[in-house]
Order: sequence, then structure tokens, then C-alpha cells
Amino acid sequence: GIATNRTCGFHVHVDATTTQLPALRRISQCFVALENAFDTIVAGNHRRADQNIFCRSNRIAFGPLSNRQRWNKISSANTVQQLVNLMNPDHDRYRKLNLTNLVNPHRP
Repeated sequence: GIATNRTCGFHVHVDATTTQLPALRRISQCFVALENAFDTIVAGNHRRADQNIFCRSNRIAFGPLSNRQRWNKISSANTVQQLVNLMNPDHDRYRKLNLTNLVNPHRP
């Protein structure tokens, strides 16, 4: 077994370098729409919307838009770079869904 404490975090690395833009848009749309559901599976001290500086909300980064408006904005991304700019403003890799590696060849 394993043991953790309150400071333990969890993250997953997935290689999406060969994933095409339509699939990346869909993943982003689903993640933003369901971010609150993902938050329920982590400890309460880690889930407070934008309180954790290493795991900020992608949804909140869109501002006061509805889910439909966020969905449409993500749909309008015509390049991977545009999608990354939406999901990770200012190339902020400390978001729950970090796509910055897709446009930064110097990161693994």
C-alpha cells in the first residue's frame, strides 16, 4: 500500500504530441465543462477554485463566461497555439490541464 498526507498532490502526464487539434479541442471542452466534477475527487484543501497556485482553474481563466460560451471559444481555436493560449493564458503551466508542452519544444 501507500500512505499520503494532506500536502500530497496527484497529477498525470499524457503524451499528446501526436494528438490532432479537433481531439485537443474536445478534451479541453470536456475538461472545462467538468472541472468541478474533477475537483470533487481531490481533498478539500486542494480543491478551492483558484487558491492553489500550482493547480489553477482552467475554467476560471475564461472569466465570467457560461459553459456554452467557453465551449464556443474553445471551438474557435484554429491552431494548437490558439488553444494553448486559451487554456493556459500567458503560457501558465500551473493549470489543472496544462497544454503548454504542446507548443514548447524545450519541455519534455
